[in-house]
Amino acid sequence: MKRLLILLMICTTTISCIALRNINTPPNGEIPKTNEQIRAEYHLMKNNLSLAMRENEVVKGENRICRTEIRQLKKEAKGLRADIVTLNQNYEQDMARMQEQYGTLEIQYKMLEEQSHAKIQELTGLNTQIRNQLAEETAAFNLALNKQKAEFREEREALKAGFSEKTKEYENRLNALTKELSEKEAELESLNTALTQAGSQIEGLKNTIAEAQIKMESMQKIIDEYRALVGNSSDKSEPAPETVQQAPKQ
Repeated sequence: MKRLLILLMICTTTISCIALRNINTPPNGEIPKTNEQIRAEYHLMKNNLSLAMRENEVVKGENRICRTEIRQLKKEAKGLRADIVTLNQNYEQDMARMQEQYGTLEIQYKMLEEQSHAKIQELTGLNTQIRNQLAEETAAFNLALNKQKAEFREEREALKAGFSEKTKEYENRLNALTKELSEKEAELESLNTALTQAGSQIEGLKNTIAEAQIKMESMQKIIDEYRALVGNSSDKSEPAPETVQQAPKQ
């Protein structure tokens, strides 16, 4: 809408300039425009120039706003990238901690297994009840270890799923911000183009006004010379009757 207003103002000013340039060459022998009409058109062109300059300031303001929004979007994108890096670091730390816990459990299991074997060798001569009791303890330990392994796998899968979901969410947000940033940059480029065109039109209007002012000064000079010529003609024609009256006296 603002571009349409700028184009409308430029068209109006251009038409006024064309009309002003044709002042001294009236078509089909028409009467040339008066000095008041020329001044009115000159005043109209000055008003159009003022409007164009104000519109130019509005476009500059929008340009500054767009730049501010782009800087903010870049700052948010940078923050999202930092969050993704932090999330990766936390994930790696959690995985390292779980791997350490898993290694500790394996070491404990091996130690307990070795102890079990040693006890079995030492208690070979004992009765079946002690062997059954030891087997039950070993089975319970294995059951607990398998349970811990299963819980570890479930926790690890849950962490992987959460990490993938968060990564996807941040990537989507980053893509959306990148797209919005591209749109804002395109809008900024468009505004810069409009600003450049408006500046060119303003320079053209200034040149046209200067030419019109020169023409007005030239016409005013012609009018002053014409008035002076008419005044001189009047002064020269007045003494003639006195000469005619004095001729008989001589």
